[in-house]
Amino acid sequence: LYGWSPVAMHGWRATLLKLFGAKIQGDYMNLRFELPRTPRQSRRTTSAPKLKWAVATLDSRQVATIDKLVAEVEGVKSGQMILKLKTRKGRPVLGTDAYFFKEGTAKKFQNARFGEFRVDASGEAILVGLADEDLKPL
Repeated sequence: LYGWSPVAMHGWRATLLKLFGAKIQGDYMNLRFELPRTPRQSRRTTSAPKLKWAVATLDSRQVATIDKLVAEVEGVKSGQMILKLKTRKGRPVLGTDAYFFKEGTAKKFQNARFGEFRVDASGEAILVGLADEDLKPL
């Protein structure tokens, strides 16, 4: 969150995303969030559209389920939201793929099952914390 203040994030929507995998490595956790599978591009295919957006549906607990990954934002329905994707190591990533914590506190985060994000109207998603299976902040 370096460079982001609570004031700068005023009005951003609180959203939780289910972790697909998380691996603690020293003083940080390598994160992967549940995303729909995307077809692998052939090495010979260079004209395939780059996936830039995730379209998600929120439940009553503010947990987002990613419905699809798209190259262009169009046809977003009521009850859905968009999230900007980044590409890391050739795969789409939501927000970030790492969560850093104070050295010696790794045990506190081993039960992480969700990432807590703040999302603005343009789909920019900032990871602000982790939560357990019951959605309680860690």
